[in-house]
Amino acid sequence: MRIGAAEPRYYALKEDQVTIGRSTSSTLSFPESHLISRQHAAIQKRGNAWVVVDLGSRNGTLLNGVHVEGEMTISPGDIIEIGDLAIECTGEDFEPLRPMLPPAIAPGPSLHQPDTQAMEFPGSRGVRLVADPTPFAYGRSSVLLRATGDGGAQLCIKLFSHVQGDTWDNVAAFEREVTAQSQLSHPHILPVLDYGLRSRPHGSPFVVFPYCAGGNLRGLLRERRYHPLGAVLPLLEQLASALDFAHGSGYVHGDVKPENMLFSADRRHAFLSDFGMSNVFAAQERFSTVVPGPQGGTTAYFSPEQISENQQTPLSDIYAFALTAYELLTGRLPFDPNLPTFKQMIAKVKGEVTDPRRFNPQIGDHARAALLAGLQVDPLQRPRSATQFCHLLARADGPAVVGTGAAAGRGPSVFLSYSHKDVHWLERIRVHLRPLERMGLIGLWDDKSIKPGDLWREEIEDALERAKCAVLLISADFLASDFCTEMELPMLLQRAKNRGVRILPVLLSPCQPDAVPGLSALQAVNDAARTLVEVERGEQERVLVALAKAVQEAASA
Repeated sequence: MRIGAAEPRYYALKEDQVTIGRSTSSTLSFPESHLISRQHAAIQKRGNAWVVVDLGSRNGTLLNGVHVEGEMTISPGDIIEIGDLAIECTGEDFEPLRPMLPPAIAPGPSLHQPDTQAMEFPGSRGVRLVADPTPFAYGRSSVLLRATGDGGAQLCIKLFSHVQGDTWDNVAAFEREVTAQSQLSHPHILPVLDYGLRSRPHGSPFVVFPYCAGGNLRGLLRERRYHPLGAVLPLLEQLASALDFAHGSGYVHGDVKPENMLFSADRRHAFLSDFGMSNVFAAQERFSTVVPGPQGGTTAYFSPEQISENQQTPLSDIYAFALTAYELLTGRLPFDPNLPTFKQMIAKVKGEVTDPRRFNPQIGDHARAALLAGLQVDPLQRPRSATQFCHLLARADGPAVVGTGAAAGRGPSVFLSYSHKDVHWLERIRVHLRPLERMGLIGLWDDKSIKPGDLWREEIEDALERAKCAVLLISADFLASDFCTEMELPMLLQRAKNRGVRILPVLLSPCQPDAVPGLSALQAVNDAARTLVEVERGEQERVLVALAKAVQEAASA
C-alpha cells in the first residue's frame, strides 16, 4: 500500500493481526519513513475487539495522544499515531491511513520524499533558511522544522498546512497561536520570534520559535516508569507560573499536555508552548466566564466539563495540568487506557479516577490528595491556579519534598546505606531514629522498602533523589561492597555538593574509609579509634543518641 499526498488509502482488516513497520515483511510496509521502526506496531484481534500493540519501536506508538503500553483497545473514531502516519479507526473493519505530513512540504507523489533543496521563510523580521526540510516532529495541522537564525542560533519553524484555493482551513489555529503567544511575554512561555506566509510552492503560514534542545515532557515520560516529585517539582512550578500568567492575561490554553511542555538542553528550564488551541476570555471574569463552542485540544487531557458541557475555562487547563502531573508521578493516566475512548470520557465525567498509589505506592498522603484535588469533576473543587496546585504538591513531604515507602507523607527522608552483613546495626539505628519518625520529623528509607517486582535500581535512585540526610554504616564489608561505594556513595556525594544533603558516617568496626574517594572528607559521628564494636554497650548507645540528634538537626535545617 502506498500513501498518497492528498487522499488517504484504505485497508480492510481481514487478518487477526496486521503488523506495521519499515520492514518489507510487515503487513503494511513503509520502508522510506525514517520515523517508523522496522517492526513498529501491530493491530490484533481479541475476540470481538481489536487492540493496538507497540512492538518495541524507537519512537513509540500513540493512541489518541496516549503512549501505548501493553495492549490498548481501539474503537471507531480512535487515532493511532505511528511515526509520521495517523491510522484512523472508522469502523466496519476499515483503517484509513493518512499522512500526518502536510502537503505544504510534500511536492512529490510520496510523503517520504520531501523537497531536498533548502527552503526560505520570509517573515516580518527577516528571512529564515531551512537547510534540511525534513521535519523533526509532527502535529495535527503542522510540522516542525529546524532552522538557523542570526549568530547561529537554533530556531524552530512551525509550518502549517497549505492554502487550498482561496481558503485555508487552519487560519483560525494560526491566528490564535500568533495572537496569543506574541502577546504573552513570560520567562516560561515559548516566545514567538517571527511569523509569515511562505508563498512557494504552496501558501503555507509559519511561526518561528526558539529551538528547545531538551525535547518535551512526553520524551521525559518515556525515559523511566515514573519520576520522583522532588526531581520534577521545579519544572512543574515553572510551567504553572506560565499557565497562570496566560490565564491572568485573558487566555485559556486549551491544549495542556506533555507534548506542549518543552525543555532547554539541560532540562533545567521548562516552557509552555502551542497556544494554537487557546481561547480568549474576559480577564476580569476569568474564573466564571466560559468559552463555549467547538473545542480544541487532545481528548486524553479533556476535562469533564469539556466533555459534558462543551465548555473551557482556566480550570479546564488546571485539570489537564493535574492530569499531566499525575502521569509524570505515576507513569500512567488515571483512567483505564484499555477502555474505548467514549468509556474513558464517561469515567472522567463520573470522576472514576484510579488512586495514584496503585501505580506508584511511594506517593505520600498529601501528594495523593493534591493529584485527586486537581482531577475533581466539579471545577470549583479544584485548586484555583496551577501554582496553588504545585503548592499542594510541595506540602507533600516537608520542605525538601521527600519521603518514600514507610516515609511517605512524613518529614524529610533519611537514606540508610549499609552492607547486608551489618543488618543488626541497621536495626539498632532504626530503634534510635524511630521516635523522630513517629513524630513525623523524618521518614526512613533503606533497601528493605523495595517490594518484590519493583525495579530496584530505579527505587534506590528515587530514594537518593529525595533524601535530605544520609547515614552511612561504615565497616570493612561496606567498603568492600561495589554497590555501596560505586553507586550509592557517588550519588550521595554529588547531592551533598549540589543540594546540601548532609552525610553522617557511623564507624561500626576498624576499616580504612580513607581508601574510598570522598569518604575521608566526611566527619564521622564517632572516633575512628573507638568504633562501635570496640566500645562497651553504654558508649555504643551514646554514639547512636548523638547520631539521632545529628539527623534531627539535618532534617530541620
